[in-house]
Amino acid sequence: MTRKEFEKKRSLWLKEWNEKWRVLDIDFETYMIMNGMTKDEYRKLNENIITINRDYIDDWINKIEAINKKEPRTYNSYFEGQLKVLKEIQNL
Repeated sequence: MTRKEFEKKRSLWLKEWNEKWRVLDIDFETYMIMNGMTKDEYRKLNENIITINRDYIDDWINKIEAINKKEPRTYNSYFEGQLKVLKEIQNL
């Protein structure tokens, strides 16, 4: 399984979490093992990764930029710093 396929499975598990897996107390590792992955393969694919929800990042960038357009006087260095970090994350 590729890293991309692994992350697709993680996204699916997260979408189904509240309705299905939370009630059964199934974490992502158990979910993947139930779907035929070995523990070693899971550990290899899961180690040292950072997942980025690009839609979430894009939404926050749009919100911060909208605040700046709507109320430039209230736009401050805090928002500026957040915007810089979000754009850096977006470019990963």
